[in-house]
Parts: sequence; C-alpha cells; structure tokens
Amino acid sequence: MTRKGGTLIEVVAAIALLGSVLAAAVRGAGSQLRSMAESRERLAAVEAADRLLSDWSASGGYPDATEGEIVGTPLRYRLEESEWTSDDEHALSGRIVTLRVDRDGSDNVLVEVDLLVPAENASSNASHPDNGEPPHSTGYVR
Repeated sequence: MTRKGGTLIEVVAAIALLGSVLAAAVRGAGSQLRSMAESRERLAAVEAADRLLSDWSASGGYPDATEGEIVGTPLRYRLEESEWTSDDEHALSGRIVTLRVDRDGSDNVLVEVDLLVPAENASSNASHPDNGEPPHSTGYVR
C-alpha cells in the first residue's frame, strides 16, 4: 500500500519552517524600507546644504544668523564658527564655519559641512574680491 499524504507531525513542522522563513523576510523588508527612507532624508539634507552654500557663496558671504529654516523643507540649519591657525611654517589662519542641517531643530544632524575660510575672507559678510569672484573656501561633508 502506498502513502499519499504526510503525517500531522510533518505538516506542523513544514508550517513552522515556512512561518520562520516568512517572518525573516518581512523583518528584512521592513529594515530595507526604513533604510531607504533615511537615505532619502539624508539626500534631501545634502541637497539643501548644497543650495544654501551656493546661495551664500553667490551673495558674497555667510549670513549673520547662526540658525534658521531652510525654505520649502522641514529642515533647519545651524552655523558655528571657530578660529583656525596652522602649526606649520606658513602660519595660515582663518576660521572654520560648520554648517549642520537637521530636521525641525532636533539633535539628529543629517549632514555636517566644515568650511575653511582663509583669514582675508573671514568676516561674516565677506564681500566679493575686486575680480567679482566669491570668497574662496574649502570644505568637506561628514
């Protein structure tokens, strides 16, 4: 005589195995969706920071306000300044302007940019040099 079905134990074991696989897949998909949402938010913050820096550079300097809203977004910016002097024989100096972008003033910084502004351009509202070029600065994004 041939058997056509599985025993109750085999069926329960198969259902338990299938449930475990499905649970792992759902957890993985949820994690992936959260990661994609965080990446989109961080990209929007980088684009907003880039737009701010471009606007400030075109206008010839950085604003006097140390914080503010980024128009058209739920994002805010904060500026912090600190003096900088090199330790080498060239004795370069200037200031470091740190731009931080966050959501609605939270402590969760989405993007941070440090700009090194040479001493000759270190005033808050540095004007364009005689050649019409914006003040030179170097920076990096964290």
